Amino acid sequence: MHIPFPYLLAIAFRSVVDELDDYLERLGFGDVRPAYGFAFAAIAAGVTTGELARRLDITKQAAAQLVSTFEAAGYVKRSQDGADRRVVRLKLTSRGRRCTELVDSFFAARECQWSEALGASTFASFRASLETIIKGSGDGEFRLRPVW
Repeated sequence: MHIPFPYLLAIAFRSVVDELDDYLERLGFGDVRPAYGFAFAAIAAGVTTGELARRLDITKQAAAQLVSTFEAAGYVKRSQDGADRRVVRLKLTSRGRRCTELVDSFFAARECQWSEALGASTFASFRASLETIIKGSGDGEFRLRPVW
């Protein structure tokens, strides 16, 4: 049976997300949803709620609700911008940073496993090929946002 390549990518992604969910739950982060990672990546860069909305391609109201959820769970805090006190920046708390560190280490471990399974050269070539596909799509800008 021939499975279209985009389906293979989606199946692989879903498999990793399911494994990651199980891993995070075992470590006390069971309230984290897959889409949180996309938001946490943006928040780590010190965005405002409006900037978060643009990066996630959601409304400002949806972003504000998401930030409130993160704040209530202890993942994010709001702080005034040092240069312009009218601007409120989002920052990860120590819990939020710990969660992203766990995700980063999980992904690194998966990449090592895949590299061992495929061979380092084949995996490096596969990774480079995926990056080429991404750069050739749309306007070539890399966007990390969830598929809602």
